[in-house]
Amino acid sequence: MELFWNKANTTIKWKLRVMHAIIMSKRLYSMETIELTKSEVKRLDTFHMKCLRRILQVPPTHIDREWTNKKVIEHLEK
Repeated sequence: MELFWNKANTTIKWKLRVMHAIIMSKRLYSMETIELTKSEVKRLDTFHMKCLRRILQVPPTHIDREWTNKKVIEHLEK
């Protein structure tokens, strides 16, 4: 997916649709019947934010503290 997110000549909206169709649907389907611990939920949230940052081409917070998770989500809602 990294190649698609970084090199594909498509809109951000389309990349988000692809992410939700491929990654998120499989994630939800595969975890339909299991109960996750707080640690596992946190890891899934981290993975989701990594995907969003990669699509938006936003650096991780340890490189640029200005781009917090909250700001990434606000940027998507515009």
